[in-house]
Amino acid sequence: MKVGMTIPTIETKQQFSTAEAACYTGMSEAYYRCGRYSGLTSQPAYYKIGRKIFYLREDLDLWLSQFKVPQQAAA
Repeated sequence: MKVGMTIPTIETKQQFSTAEAACYTGMSEAYYRCGRYSGLTSQPAYYKIGRKIFYLREDLDLWLSQFKVPQQAAA
C-alpha cells in the first residue's frame, strides 16, 4: 500500500460485497444470497461481473428508503 493512503471503511466505501451490504443494511448475508438465487424483486439492485457480486451504496440507500414509515403526528 502506498504511504498516505487510507483504507476505506463502511462509512466511506461506495461499493460493497454481500457481507458488507448485509452489515450496512442490518440484513443477513443469507437474505441477499437467497434473494439473488430465487429472483426476489424486493432486493436491492446488485451487479455481477464474472463471479464477483457487489452492491452500490446509492442503490442500498434507495432500497432502504422504500421501507421508511412516515412519522405519525402527535395527538
